[in-house]
Amino acid sequence: MKWIIRIIGTIILIPLITLTFWYFSSFYPHLSEINKIIKNEEKVISNVSDIQKLAVMVESSQGIRSYAFRQAYRELVFDKNKKSTMQWHTNSSLWYFSSYLHFNKNETFYLWSALVYSGKKGLKESSIYLFGKELSELNLRQKAELVAMVKAPHRFKLGSTALNQRVDSILKIK
Repeated sequence: MKWIIRIIGTIILIPLITLTFWYFSSFYPHLSEINKIIKNEEKVISNVSDIQKLAVMVESSQGIRSYAFRQAYRELVFDKNKKSTMQWHTNSSLWYFSSYLHFNKNETFYLWSALVYSGKKGLKESSIYLFGKELSELNLRQKAELVAMVKAPHRFKLGSTALNQRVDSILKIK
């Protein structure tokens, strides 16, 4: 009976120790950088509340979280020292699950907003680039277009039929 308890204990302890080690070596060191991105974006986008509602309608809260932390992992870790595809998928998934320990939905949205379009531009820069206007100056349709393009910017190009159909369906739901 003692050997069964030891085997079960070992089976439970090894993954817990491994995950704890991973957390403190891979995710935890980047918390301050993530918080800095969130705080900066919160100042930029806090006056545009309907963007968050549109984003949640289009992507869902889990989709926003998944995208935000995948992009954060790519920007902060993966692009600096590229490893295997398997390591990318494993770590980005673990970053997603670890994010629930530290970040609420609003903070996750701010991170998403800062890192959309592969981290090259946030929503603010994208609105200026695509529409020539500040984010707060966009009308509802333009905001919906901006959010709709995040999923696949090459497929949903500004003015395309696919984008117009996607935006129409988003605005119908709203």
